[in-house]
Amino acid sequence: MKVPSIAILVSLLSLNCWANDEIVRSQQENQHQLQQIQQHQQSRWVSQHQFQSQTKAQDNSTATEHYCLRYNRLQITGVTLIDPLSFQPLPYECLNENRLNQLSRDLTQAYLDKGYIHNPFQFEDDGSKTLILRVTEGKVAKLTGEVRK
Repeated sequence: MKVPSIAILVSLLSLNCWANDEIVRSQQENQHQLQQIQQHQQSRWVSQHQFQSQTKAQDNSTATEHYCLRYNRLQITGVTLIDPLSFQPLPYECLNENRLNQLSRDLTQAYLDKGYIHNPFQFEDDGSKTLILRVTEGKVAKLTGEVRK
């Protein structure tokens, strides 16, 4: 009587191990499929939102290029080496990103044409609807070099 019950017990134990292995394998397979689905959804979401953000960025940059800033005039300060009047926008001219970039290029070129080195400048908002362009004109303090014979 003991032999058959041990055989049954061993059979049940091996069946139980096989069932556990199948359950684990099935769970791993399901987990793998779930990860694939999540990766697919994530990559689809990223590609959709990348396209949307690129489109929005292009739309926003186009809008800001032509959007007039809320300034009534531009005041150029710190300029002594070139004539700043030729760079002044007309009164109540639309000051937008394109116009300010062009002004920056023109001012830099005017300094270079006169033989001056880099003169940094920055735009400042004084809160009075006047945009200030502050130029910092550089001066060469000292030139050093070796004497050639």
